[in-house]
Amino acid sequence: MNKKQTPPAHDAAKQGPSPQAGRGFGNPSMLPRERLTAFGPQALRMDELLAILLKTGTHGLNVLDLANRIIDAYPTPKDLSRAMPSDLMQFPGLGHVKAVELAAAIELGKRIADSSLTELKIRLDSPERIVNQIRIRKFDDDTESFYVVPLSKKLSLSGPITEMSRGTLDASIVHPRDVFRTALKWSASSIIVAHNHPSGDPSPSGDDICVTENIVNAGRIMEIPVLDHIIVGDPDPGADDADRRSGFVSMRRKNRRLFA
Repeated sequence: MNKKQTPPAHDAAKQGPSPQAGRGFGNPSMLPRERLTAFGPQALRMDELLAILLKTGTHGLNVLDLANRIIDAYPTPKDLSRAMPSDLMQFPGLGHVKAVELAAAIELGKRIADSSLTELKIRLDSPERIVNQIRIRKFDDDTESFYVVPLSKKLSLSGPITEMSRGTLDASIVHPRDVFRTALKWSASSIIVAHNHPSGDPSPSGDDICVTENIVNAGRIMEIPVLDHIIVGDPDPGADDADRRSGFVSMRRKNRRLFA
């Protein structure tokens, strides 16, 4: 007699809605992977995220039921982050490989969270410190990326450094409305904006100056000061120009009139 196969995570919803169905975004009958694709990971319940990582359940226990059994033992993300692979292997259907994969995913999330908390404490009171934060983000070598840096009253991050747009910088792509929506979202007392020049030359263009003026003027109206616009290129130690040597331009240093 053929054994009944346990459905994988992407088929789990076919077993009927879980006891927690109805909360979150979208139709509760949507598969967890479909909901993640449509609404992002933040829309999924903890059991659904765990089910995607687990992939399959075990005989007589579908993957969402297995996820909820783990959550019963570790009710919060902090509790789950303390579970060792040997602890996870106590659950039916969780062998060594699956337990190690789950522990690795949990540890990765914990390190990302720890990194974010560290960033929030850094005082960003100089263009050099801003540039260090911007450069650790991966710029596309062929595309300009525009970032908003939301700051607290103490000039530390009030929220994540947020990429607003990609493409050649001009007023039609970077709209002050979108910039300050991000500032308001993170309760910023002030902001700094930044973008890269794929050519490596950080010298500001006419469009860079126009975008800076538009955003600074909008900041005055919104009462959220724009402290600087940083243009990031590539350092060139042999260049005659100081900006080319450093690989970045602070528009505030370059043209204080724009920020007066």
